[in-house]
Amino acid sequence: MTERTAILGGSFDPVHYGHLHLLKCVLSMTSFSRIFVVPAFLSNFKQGAGSVASADDRLQMLRLALEDFNDENPELAAGKQIIIDDREIRKGGVSYTIDTVKSIKQEFGIPERIGLIIGDDHLPRLGEWEGFDQLKELVVFLIFRRFGVKTPPPEGAECIFIDNPVFDGSSTEVRDGNREEELLSPRVEAYVRKHALYC
Repeated sequence: MTERTAILGGSFDPVHYGHLHLLKCVLSMTSFSRIFVVPAFLSNFKQGAGSVASADDRLQMLRLALEDFNDENPELAAGKQIIIDDREIRKGGVSYTIDTVKSIKQEFGIPERIGLIIGDDHLPRLGEWEGFDQLKELVVFLIFRRFGVKTPPPEGAECIFIDNPVFDGSSTEVRDGNREEELLSPRVEAYVRKHALYC
């Protein structure tokens, strides 16, 4: 049986339980069993804002978060693959989803559509994404509930709407010095404290 591949992109500044909740939902609620987690060097959606933590710190926190995830979800970790892919960080500058999707498909020889994991808050402007007309031919959008946005997807976009439990929390709250203990997995919280990030 062909392994179905999905991509989760983001700044992960920092990675938190909401991201891990999303991974758990993908693995438990869909047929996708291999997920590339792709941290952005600079997100197209956050140009001018930049990241608080360095790329190296964000990568290390992702590695630690996945260790926590595997410890807490051994039944999901078995037979599944979650791969941290640093191609956007190595490339530098602004990365566009269309370029990352094409690069991963080519490198790993993936002929079928890749699952692109997004929150429903992206729906209103999804059709404005760089290279959208080509992107919608290469992916199926896995749309997870985040804010309950009801905007219909752009015409021609193949979408799977996931009726997932909504996680209450964001990276912004951590950067603002709130809810660290609630939102960060143990290894990530220890790393943040050790390196005095988000202080």
